Amino acid sequence: MFVFDPERVARVLGVLPALAALLRDPRAEGRPSAVFDGMRLTDRALYRLLANPHYPHLRESLRGIDAAAAGGLKLKELRNANLRGHFGSYLQEALLADHFLTRSLAVSKGQAGNGRNPDLEIVANDFTATVEVYSPRSWQWRKDWLDDVVDTLKYADIPYAYNASVDVVAHGIPIDTELLEKMILDTGRDVLTRLTTDLGNLDETVAGAMWTYEHQRGEITTTIEFTRVEDTNTGLDRWVSMSPPGEIYRAEPEFEDVLKKIREKAEKRQVERGSGVLRGLAADVSRTGIDYELETGRINLDPAAAARAGIDLDQLGLDFIALTLPRRGKDGPKRGVRATVLFEDTRITNGQLRQLFDLP
Repeated sequence: MFVFDPERVARVLGVLPALAALLRDPRAEGRPSAVFDGMRLTDRALYRLLANPHYPHLRESLRGIDAAAAGGLKLKELRNANLRGHFGSYLQEALLADHFLTRSLAVSKGQAGNGRNPDLEIVANDFTATVEVYSPRSWQWRKDWLDDVVDTLKYADIPYAYNASVDVVAHGIPIDTELLEKMILDTGRDVLTRLTTDLGNLDETVAGAMWTYEHQRGEITTTIEFTRVEDTNTGLDRWVSMSPPGEIYRAEPEFEDVLKKIREKAEKRQVERGSGVLRGLAADVSRTGIDYELETGRINLDPAAAARAGIDLDQLGLDFIALTLPRRGKDGPKRGVRATVLFEDTRITNGQLRQLFDLP
């Protein structure tokens, strides 16, 4: 759930005309708030960006989304996404499309693209390419989900102030497995709906209580503990904390896990349904924790690393795999991506790659 000022969002959309043309008037989006004066509430994750353009990285993302829309992409999945996990994947698709458009390449949504498997079709002067866009996350699914729960608590449309803590626990399944992310994406909206319903019945007697929500058959549980609940009509004072993960981050195992996920994604061979002569997979690794190590050269997608992960471009039917990161500016990420690329030089030339990506 996101709270936003419809008049302010309307002004933001005034400088994003292509995106504005794809959205309803913000004054009609969602529903009016009974507690936040003059505000509206929506489940659409895009409004988290539209309501916070003062953050430079969100402003850059909005400009990229608008450029992708101006380039002809309808961005339906991005516009309708509720969960951060879904929205993040669709956002990377839009930002990569913007990247290609700024390089004077024609971009369209691939016909094979659907739901969680987006594709882009690229047309250059001397080649065409189908690019599958992938956003591996490993343990980052946990923070995405906790942020979704925290927002639901912070912006609940009820006249109460409270302190609460949120935790999510996986039972008997490694926290970095893709199965857990899929469970969250499959069950998250239902859990948030149940939580919103329960919040409608919240009162002072809930102080000291713990609410527990099971996902699937209990493989994951989300718990919320309320330590203070007070009735109030003004100055909604809500403090919601998240428990830290129980895993210790290490770059090398994380990199190996990311490459394994990329291989498993490529093994689905979705890109073969595209129309491009060249076929590639672009994996956004900005949410994996290995971005700094890639930027500094501590780890690299070279033939040796690919071999250890069982990545064989010929067997996967790919001409290249690109690990992409946003360009950096003094205020944070900027539009456009930099890439580390593993490629088959008998099928794609260095010149063609440089039309697609800024290479080291």
